[in-house]
Order: sequence, then structure tokens, then C-alpha cells
Amino acid sequence: MQFLLEKLYRYEYDLQVQIFAVPNIFMLKKK
Repeated sequence: MQFLLEKLYRYEYDLQVQIFAVPNIFMLKKK
């Protein structure tokens, strides 16, 4: 069960990182 929670937490963290990273990539491309 602990392993499952860690996996879920990591997946959610990766999702947040991607959401934040996408706008940054667009900003870099505009410059």
C-alpha cells in the first residue's frame, strides 16, 4: 500500500512539473 501511495504521489508531482514546464517552454520559444 505504501508503494502505491508513493507511486501516485510521484505521478501527481510529475504532472504538476509538466504543467509548469509547458508555459516556460513557450516563453523560451517566443524569445
